[in-house]
Amino acid sequence: MKIAVVGAGIAGLACAIAMADRGHAVDLAERRPEGRSEGAGVILWDRACRVLDGLGLLDSVAPRAEVLHGLVRRQLDGAAIDTFDFRGGGNAFAALAVRRVHLVDAMTAAARQRGVTLAFDLPAVSVLAEGGVDAPAVLALGDGRRVEADLVVGADGRMNSVVGARVRGIARVDQGLVTWVASAPSLGDRLGQVAVDLWGPGARLGVVPCGGGGVYWAATARADLVPATRPWRETVQSLLPGRDGLVRDVLAATPEDAVHRHDLFDLEPGGPWHLGRLVLVGDAAHASLPTTGQGAAEALMDASTLAGLLPRSPAFETLNDALGRYVGAREAAARAGVFAAREVARRVFGPPSAR
Repeated sequence: MKIAVVGAGIAGLACAIAMADRGHAVDLAERRPEGRSEGAGVILWDRACRVLDGLGLLDSVAPRAEVLHGLVRRQLDGAAIDTFDFRGGGNAFAALAVRRVHLVDAMTAAARQRGVTLAFDLPAVSVLAEGGVDAPAVLALGDGRRVEADLVVGADGRMNSVVGARVRGIARVDQGLVTWVASAPSLGDRLGQVAVDLWGPGARLGVVPCGGGGVYWAATARADLVPATRPWRETVQSLLPGRDGLVRDVLAATPEDAVHRHDLFDLEPGGPWHLGRLVLVGDAAHASLPTTGQGAAEALMDASTLAGLLPRSPAFETLNDALGRYVGAREAAARAGVFAAREVARRVFGPPSAR
């Protein structure tokens, strides 16, 4: 089949690689310039590592990652809330933490090696037709071209998904939270191989060692606690005055241009994931809050499942059946992930009505 993928994040690149491996002709369009990846880092749990291993990518990603032995969740006074040991449990692969840019770079190189046509700095503007029996899906691109495809994969995220707008409409839910994410080139040795999750009143800081002696981190707070004009460092430090100095040291080690601020949204579960010859994966289908660290794993599972179910023939009836089976295989787990992430947010930040 001729397949067009919209979005070169983890979900889109994994789809492109897996589908090219199965003999499909794949074109991918990404609105950002190459090398511009949002987000600081990701945790690759066992199921994510299994997908990457199946794609032949794990050996190129693992050397730039940190093996995580566990996570300690504690209050600002140092009192432990929860402790998690990631070792054992019968998993085939250790949990790995890696900077997102390193993972995306490895996946981009692999897509090129498979013959995927990659176009960066080129947004998809609209879906002109969702396609059907004897009719292709049609995309309009930012350079004026129209692209016809047997299948269009929407992997263009939670916020402004062109494919998602056509398939399910706008279903974003503002969770009343603000987050700052970044990576810092030091402090990894201080943490060893254990991530730290600090909880304060209405705020949270997660710090994860991610290879090469560095860390990535995310500070999240209720939006009503974030002054509009106050510098971000002062805001985070005032909300999370940890006694051991970790917050202070993380902020001091972080270059200003490494920090990205986002308002946090997820998607309300229950909407359709496919329409005609259009299908959604990753955050475009089921974006959850980042509170559980499962986004990369969910994206990779989507890509592996969808690619494995696709027929070689573009016949609509066969394709439509495969897309339905993909949704049936993935929807329940994705829905559970959305609600689990909301529950962690409720524990830290209070109910949505209080944010």
